[in-house]
Parts: sequence; C-alpha cells; structure tokens
Amino acid sequence: MIGGRQCTEVVLENEPTAPASTCQGVSRCLRRVSCKTPAGVGDANDVIILIGVNGVSEAASRGNWLVLRYRNPVVERAYTIDMQSSSDTESLQELGLGSTGEHSDGLSQLSGVPTLGGVVELRGSGFGTEAFAITSSTFPGAGLNLPTAGNRTSDSILRVHVPAGVGIGHIVDLQVGRSSVDVQAAEHFSIRYARPRLVSVSPALVDTRGGEIITIIGENLGADVLAGFEGLRQLSVTIGGRECAVMNDSARATLSHDEIRCLVPVHSGRDLPVVASVGGQRSD
Repeated sequence: MIGGRQCTEVVLENEPTAPASTCQGVSRCLRRVSCKTPAGVGDANDVIILIGVNGVSEAASRGNWLVLRYRNPVVERAYTIDMQSSSDTESLQELGLGSTGEHSDGLSQLSGVPTLGGVVELRGSGFGTEAFAITSSTFPGAGLNLPTAGNRTSDSILRVHVPAGVGIGHIVDLQVGRSSVDVQAAEHFSIRYARPRLVSVSPALVDTRGGEIITIIGENLGADVLAGFEGLRQLSVTIGGRECAVMNDSARATLSHDEIRCLVPVHSGRDLPVVASVGGQRSD
C-alpha cells in the first residue's frame, strides 16, 4: 500500500537460496516487490508491504519505514476562459507565463489576467484528481482563495477562479494534498494583471479653463476594485502630464473595468496624451 491506497499488479520475489522453512512467519526472505503505483500526491506517502502467511497479514516494511514522493504540481501554460454566448462555446486566450526580474524570489509570473478576474485554466502536471486529492490555491495579497472551477478529471488540467484585482506581484500558493489541512506539495508563482488600455475619450474637445467631466472608455481599468479612498490612490489619469481627478460616483457606477470619468484640469494645447495608471501600471 502507498499512502493508504492499494498498489496493483504486485509481484513478490524471495531470496532464491533461502529454505522455505526459514521464510515462514517472517519477511526477511523477501528480496523485491514491484507494483503499479496508485494515483496520489505529496512527498510523505507511507509504503507498507503486507504479506499473508498462514492467513495472517504481516507488515514486512515495519521497523524500516519507507515513503514515496510524487512529483510536485507544475504549471506549464495558462489560459483565460471566455464563454461565447452566441454559440455556447468556450474561447481560450493564452496568458504569459515566465520568469521575471521584478521579483527577487525568482518566481514565475502569470501575466495578462484581466482586472475583471474570471476563470483561468492551468495546464501542466501533478494537480491531482477529484477522486483522491483536494487542491486549493491562496491569494495572500488579496486575502482571498482561488477556488477550483468545474469538475477535475485529469491531473494535467486545473481551472481556478481568479478574483478581480490590479497590479503585480500577487503570490499564488497552489497546494495539492490529501485533505484540506494535509498539504503535500505546492507550486508557487505570481500573478500580474493586465495593463490598462484606453480606447476613447469623450468629449475630445474641452475648455482650457478645465472643470469639465470626460469619460474614458478602455479595458482593464480595474476601477470597481479600487473603490474608496485607498483604492483611488492606485488609480490616476493625466492629461498632458496634469492630473485629471477621477470621479467616484458609486450611485451611477461610473467606476468600472471599462470606464472612468475624471475632472479635466486647467490646461492648453492639442493632441495632449491621456494616460491612466492602475495599480502601478500605466496604459500603453
């Protein structure tokens, strides 16, 4: 047995020169055991060899304890999942996954997750299956869990719900174990949310005296994540280098992942660049 689960295709081999009488009731004549390992996870799976002698099972490995280690989970690729309502099919968009020099710990970075959050499909190995393992993910930077999404039928594919967020350096501790408190193995990486992208500004012609409210349409603005004073400190807009004060009108839900309203500053000129900064990342 390995980790309490039964091996299959077991083959026992005894010492070829040992008399049969000396092998009864003891296991020291056992030279080799081979079997097909069961599905499992972790690095502390007890290996127990039970030998039936005269109808009584004996633990041959007792006193000389063995453990088996399964490979740790490894994330090799990642995708965002988008449901196409018109055809009820899924669309997968691959995310960036690689090393980054921004973190001294050298963790791999999963980049491009929409600030809106959503379901992310991880592909790799060692995730375990629903039959024997519980997989959990933690998001310490936000104090949230990344619960699994849907049924797991393979140890090479895992879907998780990533919460809405902004910025970089959110550490994920992907844990695989035999129970929710018995963590056996882990994969560590960080999440970097997508940069803000601006599409349009309306109105595009404003008074040099300022004071007008403009509406900026874009993607990954993450504004509803940043609601409140502290959050707004992570969200800023400039026009020609001058601050355009972001409006927080929660009653009208003007803060969203695709829309920001701000109060135009006193300025002059034409074709002034409009730049948004969300969670420390500037718009392209």
